Amino acid sequence: MRNVSDLLFVRQFFFLFTFSVLFSELYPADISTKIQPQIGTVGDIFTYRILVESDDTISAVFPQLTIDNEDVEIVSRREIISLSPFQDEMEFQLRFWNVGEFEIPPYTVFVSSDGEQGTELITEFVEITITTVIDDKSPVLRKLISPVPLPPLISKKESNAGEYLLLKEGGESDTVTVFMDNPPEKSITVSIYDENGQLKAEPDELTFNSDNWETPRSVYISAINEWKEEGDHSGRISFVLLSEDDSDNREIGMSEYRIKDRGPFPYWLAARIAAIIVLVGLLIWIWLKKTGRLPTRVHVPIKTPPLNIALKKLEKLDAGDVTSENVKTFYFELSQIIREFLEHEYFIRVLEMTTEEIREVLPQFEGEKEWEESLMNLLERADKVKFAKDEPNPKLLSSDLESGEAVVRQAHREWIIFSDEAALDGV
Repeated sequence: MRNVSDLLFVRQFFFLFTFSVLFSELYPADISTKIQPQIGTVGDIFTYRILVESDDTISAVFPQLTIDNEDVEIVSRREIISLSPFQDEMEFQLRFWNVGEFEIPPYTVFVSSDGEQGTELITEFVEITITTVIDDKSPVLRKLISPVPLPPLISKKESNAGEYLLLKEGGESDTVTVFMDNPPEKSITVSIYDENGQLKAEPDELTFNSDNWETPRSVYISAINEWKEEGDHSGRISFVLLSEDDSDNREIGMSEYRIKDRGPFPYWLAARIAAIIVLVGLLIWIWLKKTGRLPTRVHVPIKTPPLNIALKKLEKLDAGDVTSENVKTFYFELSQIIREFLEHEYFIRVLEMTTEEIREVLPQFEGEKEWEESLMNLLERADKVKFAKDEPNPKLLSSDLESGEAVVRQAHREWIIFSDEAALDGV
């Protein structure tokens, strides 16, 4: 029995030795990477770990990580001591000084096992997204480490759950702040737009120069109401730093939103509202008609020109019927007709003026010298008859009446013309 046991042991040892020699290459060393976090903000620390594992005892050589991008800073590197002889690990800490999508290039690790010649293991590309600056620490840190002029920073408010902000078509807007840490060497312009036309920015361009770079700018992002059925969808607003010849435009920030669709224009609702308005208007009209409250047509007489009124009143004065008892009344009416005409023709309060006060405003009537003298003679003679009880020569009565008519006709302004018959009919 012992010989049988020895034979079984020798056979098992032979199989194990043969398997380890012939099939050890079926379990080569494996390399994996991990970035934490994958999405972050400007100035944050990102941890990039490289892990090499094998079924055999290994020794790995990790060279320096090289990233050909001035916006990426390699803060530190640290080799992690593993308790297992079958794995090695390296950790790099990275910091990004701009927004956008970055790639960590393939990284080569040299691995050897049990003193044998080493092999090369190469990692895959790793993508990292830098969204924006959302706190005050990152820009301050950025200024201390990188004092040279850099593109504007974008600050946006995010939901507590980390999801996209929700905008409703035609609803309220979201406010995004754009600012700079240090003055630019020359004037720069940032264009703000949505390539798909789902979002609108106001204003859609910002310009920073050495005079205004310290002033933060507010941009209002709203969802465009297209009045068509789209369903809930998303939009992406881009902040693009424009170059002088548009050949090197560079996106420096972006904001993504969920958009609540408003749907097509509610024509059925508009038609119903219009029908209700027409129906209510018809019912009101019927009620007003039955109760006799409908507005009736009002005849507004045509206003008779002051000239025609004055001529008709002068025509009623008869110098032949004047006696010593009514001569005062004759001159009072003659003076009143002339004063009333001048007041209504020139909009000057002549009726309330004395004769001397009228003399002071004569230039406003724009009459000739002879007209002014004729007017003042009539008014002064009327004052003497009314107040001094002067008895004029009866021959002057007809002459003064004709002079009064001449004064009125010469003072008339030809800016409104009526036929004499139509005007006199309205008096």
